Amino acid sequence: MDQDVFDAYLSAKKTAFETALAEENARIEAEIKAERECEAEDARIREENAKLKADAEKAEKERLAKEEEEAQKLIEDAKLLEDTGCFALVLEKVPASLAKKVAQSISIPVIGIGAGAGVDGQVLVTHDLLGMTHEFSPRFLRRYLSLFDEITGAIKAYVDDVKSVDFPNEKEQY
Repeated sequence: MDQDVFDAYLSAKKTAFETALAEENARIEAEIKAERECEAEDARIREENAKLKADAEKAEKERLAKEEEEAQKLIEDAKLLEDTGCFALVLEKVPASLAKKVAQSISIPVIGIGAGAGVDGQVLVTHDLLGMTHEFSPRFLRRYLSLFDEITGAIKAYVDDVKSVDFPNEKEQY
């Protein structure tokens, strides 16, 4: 092999190697830059999450303080109602623990509607108890029957009988 050809070959190999090395270095630098950007974004997100958590904790403390104020006001109002001569008190959708505190703080009966078992008595509306309604379902509702289905079926049968002229029949008229 001739020296000029060999030098050209080495020069081409060197250029190819330097180009590949430059490309690899550029790729690595791009990866490092992307990783630093990700780390910066992660740090920003962690900082934002910490702020959100602190804000949520503050809001929760404020909510609890307000609830405690409202609970104390309810107990004071119950005592005031008792002192003015009320013979009973009804609490509806009051947290069970608070309803129990109210009941323990006064001597008149406390009746609950969705206020837990720590009161003196319970109310459950008859239509709800018998299941005559089906769209109203608060947490405290327990249905002991499903009359809605029975009533709906009876009315449908009546309408069908009237439309088919089966009602009234000979025995059901004067």
